[in-house]
Amino acid sequence: MNSLGSMGIRFVSKAEIEAVQQKADEARAASQKAAAAQRKVEGEAKRQRVASGDASWVAPAVERRLKHKKKDKKEKREKKPKKHKHKHRQSGSESSSEEEEAAAARRP
Repeated sequence: MNSLGSMGIRFVSKAEIEAVQQKADEARAASQKAAAAQRKVEGEAKRQRVASGDASWVAPAVERRLKHKKKDKKEKREKKPKKHKHKHRQSGSESSSEEEEAAAARRP
């Protein structure tokens, strides 16, 4: 029996395992809570920077150039009248009979 004790086999109770797991869970929860608080602080600081206009940095020379730049208004072009691509058919029997005669002349 002495040989088993010298090999280093140790009995660990369920209570000890649960205690270790509980400590790990508490540490994880504390870490997550601290991270959430840090995110909240950083988010509030970012919202304040955006509100005050300090969210993005622009070189002073570029900022001066952007402030004084004015766009010229485009001149309005006059539209050209539309061209009719299709011939307008005349109403009446004369045009239809002329078309029939032309079609008949084309046939052999």
